[in-house]
Amino acid sequence: MALAILFSVASCMPVPPDGGPPRSPDLPPPDEPRPPAEERLRAPSAEERALHASINDRRRSAGLPAIGLSKSLSLVAQTHARDLQVNPPAEPCNLHSWSPDGPWTPCCYTPDHAEAECMWSKPRELSEYGGTGYEIAFWHSRRATAGEALASWERSAGHSAVVFNRDRWAGHAWRSLGVAIHGNFAVAWFGDERDPAGYWE
Repeated sequence: MALAILFSVASCMPVPPDGGPPRSPDLPPPDEPRPPAEERLRAPSAEERALHASINDRRRSAGLPAIGLSKSLSLVAQTHARDLQVNPPAEPCNLHSWSPDGPWTPCCYTPDHAEAECMWSKPRELSEYGGTGYEIAFWHSRRATAGEALASWERSAGHSAVVFNRDRWAGHAWRSLGVAIHGNFAVAWFGDERDPAGYWE
């Protein structure tokens, strides 16, 4: 009987900016104009809705409010999950990295968080969302699922602190959440500000 060995990895946890949200970077325009965000956004899949619902169920159980499923942060999540699947990062770059193959600022995100601005600025770079974004990410050797992603994040003290506003994240009041699952990857993006593009029902 063959034995399948499966692996899963949660990304290193994000870091909040010191002294408040960072300044929006001066981003060069892409070579070609991008279609409007509403044309690039797809409706969440059933598995993505399950991930969003599960996060909120856990938060309610902890006495915390639910977070709306943000269209802008979902667009960022979908874009990144797809980029990770097509262009998986190699060490020393971790799952918060972005490839050069898209209309965004690429970066190799390392455990020292030297490229944290690359994460924080992505919602402003890719969508109508004007605030800072914080990502947690998950990889599975076979296929990412909502249940395995959330279970992995809950087992990690750093990732669960983001989900449940603990420790250094206690001062944040998440008002927007975007999620995406694509192939081997699942990501969730959190933000303090309301989304001007609205929320999925």
